Amino acid sequence: MTPFHRALTHTLAAEGYYTDSGPTYRGIDRRYWPGWEGWAIIDDWLAGDITVPVRDAALVEPVERFYRAQFWNRIWGDRVAELDEGVAMGLFDFSVHSGCHSAVRALQASMNDLNRHGRTYADIAEDGVMGSRTLETLRRQLGTVYGGELGNARRILLNRYTVERGVIMRGARDREDWPGWWLRLSWV
Repeated sequence: MTPFHRALTHTLAAEGYYTDSGPTYRGIDRRYWPGWEGWAIIDDWLAGDITVPVRDAALVEPVERFYRAQFWNRIWGDRVAELDEGVAMGLFDFSVHSGCHSAVRALQASMNDLNRHGRTYADIAEDGVMGSRTLETLRRQLGTVYGGELGNARRILLNRYTVERGVIMRGARDREDWPGWWLRLSWV
């Protein structure tokens, strides 16, 4: 299984299947993604032309293509996973939940907070754009010794990133599904 497929499996575990609120299928909300290729299959199912098992089997590849194109590729998921698959999974899930820009900006802010006032590496722009500078800073951050151990860099980054994600989620606490959003943080 590839890092993308592991990240997708983790994220889809929180998304569920079809709901008519939206409507939404596997987290893909028709209000925001009306051109997604899977809606034709959903419409056939709603019309009674296909069964649920046929619908779900037919939607595996369209769901994968959607999440790869709209989120994984935009956050440079394969390149991040080469550095640390757990960070890639968290970045992907955060992107799906709150948008690529928010997820990358939170990563950039987290790394800036951990750079020992610019002594470990220079601050980077918190612009929400994944690029070579953000990727290089991530590589340097993950290679930093904290508390006498190299492995602490990953734990500290993921913990700091969770805090940043929580700040964004706190702004939506009036939503009915807000407690479920917090369950998504289990990747840490």
